[in-house]
Amino acid sequence: MARRDNNRKVFEVDFDSDFDDYRGGYVRMDDVNSDTNEPPASLEVAEHERDDGQDSRLRCDFKGLLSGLRRRPGLFWIAVTIVTQAGQLILFAKTSSVLTLPQATFVRGLSLIPMVFFISWEKSKGYGWAEMAIFISAGFCDNLTYVCGGAAAMYVWTGDVAVIQFNTPLPGVLLAWLLFKEKLRPIDLVLILVNACGLVIVSQPSFLFPVDKPVVTSDSHHALGILLAFGGMTFSLTATLCARALPYRSAEDPYLFLTCTGIFGLFLSCAISFISEPWTLPATLNQWLMVLALIFFVIVGLFSYIKSLETESVMTVTVLVTLSMLLTTIFDFIFEGRHADFLSLCGVAVILGSTFSLFLKDLVFNDSEEEAED
Repeated sequence: MARRDNNRKVFEVDFDSDFDDYRGGYVRMDDVNSDTNEPPASLEVAEHERDDGQDSRLRCDFKGLLSGLRRRPGLFWIAVTIVTQAGQLILFAKTSSVLTLPQATFVRGLSLIPMVFFISWEKSKGYGWAEMAIFISAGFCDNLTYVCGGAAAMYVWTGDVAVIQFNTPLPGVLLAWLLFKEKLRPIDLVLILVNACGLVIVSQPSFLFPVDKPVVTSDSHHALGILLAFGGMTFSLTATLCARALPYRSAEDPYLFLTCTGIFGLFLSCAISFISEPWTLPATLNQWLMVLALIFFVIVGLFSYIKSLETESVMTVTVLVTLSMLLTTIFDFIFEGRHADFLSLCGVAVILGSTFSLFLKDLVFNDSEEEAED
């Protein structure tokens, strides 16, 4: 059937049966047989070729995946956050004998103060009191997360602290669904619960798994450690929700968040130092290098975390970031001589499987929704 379009006669062709990748198109009437009014025997579509076979479909799927990743820069920042948070966990453990908790908090806060030079204060006048309250609350809660976690590790095993503080995806997703109307599907809850089980298996908390080491704290101190760990989880969740609620009016917003975090870190460390032991400086070059590396990971880690929450949902960020704990476990297996028992390997597999499934599911649903909108 022929029709006119913009004074040019074209032949309408249904590609649905002949071409897998096209659903409609037009051919110039010059190429149509004028006697039979039929399209040519061989249709050539500009800039498109028909590829048959599974290899072509795989290439299309891979290109679609790359296209989805390019449309979501937040995934890159999540990957940076995973690596830098793992580096922080490793270096915090390495420098625990060199830096006390108030010292580490002070170093962490001091390293973030230079971010103030990246802020244009004229633009900041556009923020209202409510928005500035979000920045201040996020910085304050971020510091309290670290302090509570470090204090809890003094009374309970590190695995206990980790399994409590890292299990923020489930409450975070529920609160994001209530506060920000983020989408929540039943499969999301299932994958989050599976991920939480993997964290428990890898961390092997003492209240679920027997430990070989004797308990060095009393029951009251152990309860205090658990309470501090839950406090750290609460502050971490609050900081994440505040970061998600930031206005993100310009590229300077992450720097303002880091500045607020640094200022409160200095105040908090100074307050704790009044009731703690005297400070001591690192004694060797190796210790200084580890402290400098820790400063680098703190700056990059917090910046990338804020950038990831700028475009990605709380569910995607909190679940994928749990891979940082997995990286620290692998580091212990390779460099620290930790025994790779079967139970730990099962936990690693569960975390990887649930996280990878959530990642693919998130990409598929986002792509299908974008296609539906188009």
